[in-house]
Parts: sequence; C-alpha cells; structure tokens
Amino acid sequence: MVATELKASKWANRDPAESIAYSRAERVKKEKEKVGRLMDRVSWKAELLRLAYGRALEILHVERVESANIEGHNGHTQGTRSKKAETMFKIDFFEFYTLLERYITLCLSTLGVSVSSSVEDYRTNFNALRLITNPALRASHAFHANLLTTLDEETGPLYEALGNHKVRAQLGAAKDYRNRWKGVEETTSRSASRWGADEEDRKRTIKLEELDLDNMLSLLLAGCEQARLVVQDKADTFRGPLPTTNGHTGPGVIDFDMMETEDAPYEYQYDAMEID
Repeated sequence: MVATELKASKWANRDPAESIAYSRAERVKKEKEKVGRLMDRVSWKAELLRLAYGRALEILHVERVESANIEGHNGHTQGTRSKKAETMFKIDFFEFYTLLERYITLCLSTLGVSVSSSVEDYRTNFNALRLITNPALRASHAFHANLLTTLDEETGPLYEALGNHKVRAQLGAAKDYRNRWKGVEETTSRSASRWGADEEDRKRTIKLEELDLDNMLSLLLAGCEQARLVVQDKADTFRGPLPTTNGHTGPGVIDFDMMETEDAPYEYQYDAMEID
C-alpha cells in the first residue's frame, strides 16, 4: 500500500517513459478540472441570461402599455428605457456565447483537437471566400466558423454531444445572434458596409419576443454537459501532443486563456465585447 502511494507521488523516481506518462496524466487531470469549472460557469451564465431576457421583455411590455395609453400613440414605438434594456441583454448574450466558445475549445483541446484561426485549414468553410478576400477578418472570424466546422465532423470526439442536429442548430443560431449583436450600438448603415450585401439577410432585426431562448439554452447546456462527460471519460486515453498550459494545441489557435491574471479566478474573462 505504502509502495503504491510512493510510486504515485510526484517525487517518485521514474524512467523517462514513466515521467512522460506521469506529466501527461497530471496535465490532463488539470485540464479536466478546468472543464468542470467552466461548465459550472456556463450554467450560471445561462441562468443569468434567462433572468436578463425576462427583465428586458418585462421592461419592453410595460413601456408599450404605457405608450399605448397615451392618446394618439400606437404603442409600438420603442422608448429609451426599452432600447437600453434590449442593448444590455444583447451584450449579455454576446458574453455568454464567448464563454461558451471558450468552454467548447477547452473540451476539444483536452481531447487533442485544436481549432485553427486560419481560413486555409477549413476548405469547406462557407465563409472562406469572404474571409480570404478580406484579411482584416481572417484570424478572429475564421475561428468562430472553424469551431462549428470542427463539431460537424462525424468522427470528432464531441460530434454526439455538440454536433448532433438539435444542438448544432442552436449553436449555429447562437453564433448568428453573436455576430449580429457584436456591434449592437452600431448603425445599420455601418453594419451593412462592414459585412457586405451578402450579409443583409443575416443582419435583419430580430425582435426579442421571437427568441426561443429557453429552448436554446436548455439544448446547449445539455450538449455541454454531455461534452464534459466525454472529456471525463476519454481524455485519459488521448495519446497526442500534450495540451499547453493554456489548454490549447496546434498553431494559429485563439488563446482565450491569455485573459488569465494571477489574482483572478480561471473562470474570469475580460470584457467580451473586446473580442471580435
């Protein structure tokens, strides 16, 4: 019993092969712990997003009732208070999606899958032509599309959890909202010039009442929890290159953990609106 405990100790004498195996096991253990912590944070953020959505709808409803009581008012004009509430909710949603991407990226990297920010690495990317012809958009915007493309691969470790039709459809919709609401305070004309005519349909206004947010969050959380179970079950069998200390492998990946500071918890992230 004592001999077994000593052998498992980090101070135990090991040959090179045993040292590599031990280092890998320790690194994977830490990455699995990070996955669990981020999953808790994603769940918490989802609950806060539900509350923010309900509050925004409440403010919108009250303002419409009040405006409808004003003689000659049609009750459909959006006032300053409801506009502010809608803007705040959209920023909350953007922050949630940023955390969601960070969680999925960590799950993939722990399983030995890196997501590149290079357009050329994903020839099936439907946005590739637009990104290739616009270098300013390449690194950041290619990553968001490539992440979903990675989940579409049927042989991928998270295909059953996040690539299945129901969850993947919600991920696509969430990414669409994320893109629309990145510049939530920008004018329509500025958005149109930024994205081009082919994005006009995507940039159309979405009414908050039209969002099926509860269903979206329920499916996304279920997929994320299944992904966590896959990581806990299969990460130990991974035999590829060790993840780096920031949880990612491979060249050209987006490093979410550059946000980390010594006096901040792992779950903390800087202003998500600074991320393109």
